[in-house]
Amino acid sequence: MQTLLSFYDDETVFSMIQRLAGYESKRNKMHCLDHIFGSCSIMFYSDFPSFIPRLSELLHLSPEKIICEHTILPACRLFIKPSKYQYIHTALKSSKHVKVFVCQSMTGNKEYEKKVLYFCPMCAKCDELEVGVPFWHVRHQLPGAFVCLKHKCLLHKQLVSKYSFNNWPEFSTCKVKPANDKSIKLAQFITYFHSRTNPLKHSYKELYILALKYRGLITENGSIRMKKLREQLIAYWKPIFDIDEVSNVFFQKKCELYPEAIFYRDKSEFTPLKQLLLMAYLFKSPHQIYCLDQQYDSLIADPGSSSLLKKILGSPDIIKELAERGYSISQIVSTTHLSISYIRKVVKKNKLNIKPKNHFMAKAEQRAIIFNLIIGRSTINIAKTFFRHERTIEKILRSRPDIVELRAKRRTYKKRKLERKALLLYLANNEAKSRRQIQVAIPSTYQWLYCNDKDWLYGQIPASRKVKP
Repeated sequence: MQTLLSFYDDETVFSMIQRLAGYESKRNKMHCLDHIFGSCSIMFYSDFPSFIPRLSELLHLSPEKIICEHTILPACRLFIKPSKYQYIHTALKSSKHVKVFVCQSMTGNKEYEKKVLYFCPMCAKCDELEVGVPFWHVRHQLPGAFVCLKHKCLLHKQLVSKYSFNNWPEFSTCKVKPANDKSIKLAQFITYFHSRTNPLKHSYKELYILALKYRGLITENGSIRMKKLREQLIAYWKPIFDIDEVSNVFFQKKCELYPEAIFYRDKSEFTPLKQLLLMAYLFKSPHQIYCLDQQYDSLIADPGSSSLLKKILGSPDIIKELAERGYSISQIVSTTHLSISYIRKVVKKNKLNIKPKNHFMAKAEQRAIIFNLIIGRSTINIAKTFFRHERTIEKILRSRPDIVELRAKRRTYKKRKLERKALLLYLANNEAKSRRQIQVAIPSTYQWLYCNDKDWLYGQIPASRKVKP
């Protein structure tokens, strides 16, 4: 059979198979596929199809191109050991599809028996206008991609059957639902991994440990604070628990407690979604993961230095996230190891509501501090005397407006005394013939007295030379 069909951009293999089935309209679609592939009961809707060599021959495309551009396998590269990934890749090119399922532990949980495909209603409408059919997109089938990044809306699910070859996105009755930031972030991560071909030099578990250490979730003896990590993950992903696939990762009864199994079962393979949920929580972007991977050896060689780790992972987003969870500034410092000044700068810039730290202070000590404020001592000296932070002294001062006013008056009186003395000293040593001459000679003193003590100033200097009309 000769065909002039070719893949649309980002079209899945199953979508192409359906178009092949309807290519010869005079024949039964099932019989048509039976004639082309030797069977009509093949799992054509599978993410890892077993007929790529035959499809490659039919469309005059290399199996490599079909696998890389029209299947989701490249997106799984990061989550599978390199040797296994190569094994899977070779199995697809040689039609050994059963080994593909066994290798990824998919046979055990029977993910191949029932198939759900995802689509974006807006993309489907555009496809129908442009090419005449709303086809299935690869980017919508990626594990963890519950959002269309192009239109920032949630994807819709649709069941398909291996006995029917007219399964196209039914978008006419679908409502467009906007996606939130968390679901968009998941989709951005998996889309990035699908388009990136080079694997990581180190395992994702090794990178997780460094990120957990940065967040303060590793104890001094190297153990993971697993309970705290799980609580933080649940709090972080709670906004998208209405997506069944996400909530099942945390609360499915038959599964081991997440994420403990990822760290304690080294020989097991886990679904990409489980890895993505942990990865997207620990890292701001996929770029951070690759930066950490490149600098991993330097960080391990010098464990005492955390400046490089701060540079890679430090970001305002982490501070915002901890502030939203009710952390105080001191808790954020201990968790992120960032400087207090940087954290305060981010807090002020983003107008974050930080939980105040409870400072216990005896009443006698507080009265002593107030007395020192009344007599005019500086807040820096008071803080040194009582071994308190300067901001604590300033907070006490702000709570007493009467003392603030008294200190302001005292500073004014002190400043007036100094400026009057400077003027009288100048007049005693110099013969001033005009006001202008004094103003040029001691400008700062003259200006202050003019603004704050004008009557006294005019009583000491020569009268104005301006003639009144």
